[in-house]
Amino acid sequence: LDECKAELSKTNTIQLRDTMSKPFVDHHKPSVSNRLGTVCAHKWTKTFSTMYSKWVPTFNSWMISQIKCKCGKLHHNHEVHTNIQLDIGKQQHVTHCIKEFARPVYFNTPDGIEWKCDGCNQTQIAKKVSTFWRTADVLIVFLKRFVMTNTGSYVKLNKRIQFDTQLDMTPYHFHSKLNSKYTLQSVGCHIGNMQSGHYFSLVRKGSDWH
Repeated sequence: LDECKAELSKTNTIQLRDTMSKPFVDHHKPSVSNRLGTVCAHKWTKTFSTMYSKWVPTFNSWMISQIKCKCGKLHHNHEVHTNIQLDIGKQQHVTHCIKEFARPVYFNTPDGIEWKCDGCNQTQIAKKVSTFWRTADVLIVFLKRFVMTNTGSYVKLNKRIQFDTQLDMTPYHFHSKLNSKYTLQSVGCHIGNMQSGHYFSLVRKGSDWH
């Protein structure tokens, strides 16, 4: 997979530009979102201009985030995820975990993360929102069951998390018209604890699970 990601292909680079620009042009009218879309399209083109293959859209989800300071300064970040790692916390369902993953984050609040704006050079209250530019054709969702405790030791969370055979990622997309509905094809499982255990998989073939 690493070798595939390192392939250099001018043809694929051109296809990348077309793939990213068309959904944006078709859906968004001139607005703040429109300008953000243009910035993102150029950013992704630059990111993958020398490192793109068919595996990029197959397994990579592209995420954008924006931090808005009270001074009005906007900060943008672009991230590539080969899988979506979800905290379990108090959640009961995978969709709840995804909502928690995508919820806004506030900086410099009493219980928040400290952050300094490079526009005003102050630690004012700021809000970070994240959304997916596109999700992978093959979406891998990872539940973070091995976590560190307050004492520095690791434990495994054996809490049951419910999930459906259908998953709609449309609410978390920058482009709402892109197809982002998925059908469950396989599940990776672990039985055991931090010291020992065994991994196995459940795979769907047609209407049957094996």
